[in-house]
Amino acid sequence: MMDNLSDINGKMQDLSGDPASDVFFNISPDLFCIVSGDGLFIRMNPAWETTLGYTVDEMIGRNFVEFIHPDDAASAIKQVALQMNGGETLNFLNRFRSKDGSWKWLEWRAKTAENRKFLYAVARDISESMHMKELLDEKEGLLNAITNSVRDPVIMLDGKGNITFWNAAAAATLGYSRDEIMGRNLHQIMVPQRYLPAHHKGFPIFQKTGRGNIIDKTQETFAIHKSGLEFPIELSLSAFHYKGEWCSIGIAHDISERRTAEAELRKLSQAVEQSPVSIIVTDQKGYIEFVNPKAVESTGYSAEELMGKNPSVLKSGETPDSEYKGLWATISSGKKWQGTFHNKRKDGSLYWESAVISPMMDSGGEIISYVAVKEDITDGKRIQDELTQSEAGLKEANAAKSKLFSIIAHDLRGPIGNFIPIIDVLTDDDYDLTNENRNKLLAELKRASITTLGLLENLLSWSVSQSERFELVSVNLSVRELIHRNVTLFATGANQKSLSIQEKAEGELIAFADLHTIDLVVRNLMSNALKFTPNGGIITISARSAGEQIEIEVADSGVGMTPEFAGNLFKSKVIQSTPGTNREKGSGLGLILCKDFVERNGGKIRVESELGKGSRFIFTLPKAAV
Repeated sequence: MMDNLSDINGKMQDLSGDPASDVFFNISPDLFCIVSGDGLFIRMNPAWETTLGYTVDEMIGRNFVEFIHPDDAASAIKQVALQMNGGETLNFLNRFRSKDGSWKWLEWRAKTAENRKFLYAVARDISESMHMKELLDEKEGLLNAITNSVRDPVIMLDGKGNITFWNAAAAATLGYSRDEIMGRNLHQIMVPQRYLPAHHKGFPIFQKTGRGNIIDKTQETFAIHKSGLEFPIELSLSAFHYKGEWCSIGIAHDISERRTAEAELRKLSQAVEQSPVSIIVTDQKGYIEFVNPKAVESTGYSAEELMGKNPSVLKSGETPDSEYKGLWATISSGKKWQGTFHNKRKDGSLYWESAVISPMMDSGGEIISYVAVKEDITDGKRIQDELTQSEAGLKEANAAKSKLFSIIAHDLRGPIGNFIPIIDVLTDDDYDLTNENRNKLLAELKRASITTLGLLENLLSWSVSQSERFELVSVNLSVRELIHRNVTLFATGANQKSLSIQEKAEGELIAFADLHTIDLVVRNLMSNALKFTPNGGIITISARSAGEQIEIEVADSGVGMTPEFAGNLFKSKVIQSTPGTNREKGSGLGLILCKDFVERNGGKIRVESELGKGSRFIFTLPKAAV
């Protein structure tokens, strides 16, 4: 600050009353003085009074230490001692007290006289400069405090791309300390190689104009850590003009965690979008905020139609309100709910869903939304119901079969049990049988054999009908011949009970059916009519046209039955067997076979009966094509 020190020192040494020297001494704004070896002011120019407020007379003869700031006194004394020993003071600073009590910063130059008895010195008031420096230091300190408190790297570059500022976050994020990095070119050490061609092309334009493709923008890019690892950053870059060149300042944010989170989020999003189950997200009030494609497919509504709606739009009305209240009580308390819904699609069709509904909470534990994961279990529910029904049906069928076999075994035991004693009597010579008695026994044996044969024939037919290999062979058959053949078959039995059998076939009716099974149907109905019609009764078998069907009827004037008994005749799970009017045996299997065989041939069978007035069994068969 005092480049003319040598000239000033020379002129001070010549201050011996020369008029020209006195003029220079008196008009100089710098503070000139001569100090004795023991530190007393001997001579001073008027600038002292202008600067500190003291008159020259007030300072002459006083020790300079009296005016120096206590904190600066020791170093000032040391400097004077150095000067008296022939040294030269350069840029020595200290504070002098002004007359008003304030302190002035003075910058000193000094030199000793040749005899080392005096010290020639010149000082300049730099208080304003020091004040500005303090302000700058304060602002710089504040700036450093702010930038170092920022969690993201803050970096400044000069016009050449060299680093001029590097905050603590930059050191932590990029691995270089401030001392390592300051002054180095950022692009040479931290920019990936693939970006350098664009940099070399655009940087000269920036140096001239302060403009560039990434100036005043925020974009994602990559940086290189001191370790050599490349990582993603979000960079915001601005330009400013300083000392005649375009400089830049950048704020970088490490987005490695965000990139990882985004990748995980994309995976989760894809999983949700491609999920084979429905996913519905609602707000805390239950209004839909998100549905995945499967939910759209399951409900029949578009995503737009469901947004903002309550899931109650899917209600079918078949789930009790109490269940929904229990659901809300569970999830609103922060717990998971699991259950099933019978819901309704947009087209009105119903479907079953298995659902798990869970609350989603924020970091404070407050519920912010609900997530429902639902799976369409309609097919599974149907199969389960069918299995349940099948199982129940199987149990009933097995029970019915057990009862049926028990009845058959009981009914077979009677006639078969009679075979042995009758045969014993007929073959034992000890019995002196008349022809009349022998004929009676043979007739009884024949009747038992016919009954047993009928039971076995029904049992065999039923067994065959239960086989998967059972097949009908439908042919054109004459109903008149069918009736006549069976009437002839039962003529002997009818004569034994003095029964009248009447045939009434309307015209020439041709049915299309399996001859074997329909023959068995007619035989069973005729057998029952004979069994339950008392002696002297009438049995009528008739046939008539009924549109595309032929109705065949077997009617008797027998004992009849109650409506309850008649209602269970064709049910396989309710086996009913009662003895005939002459105690004839029956298994109850015959009518079950009749129903099965008639329906397999495309017809239906029914009964009309009144207790004590007889019964009418009517079944239909399809007509043969003409």
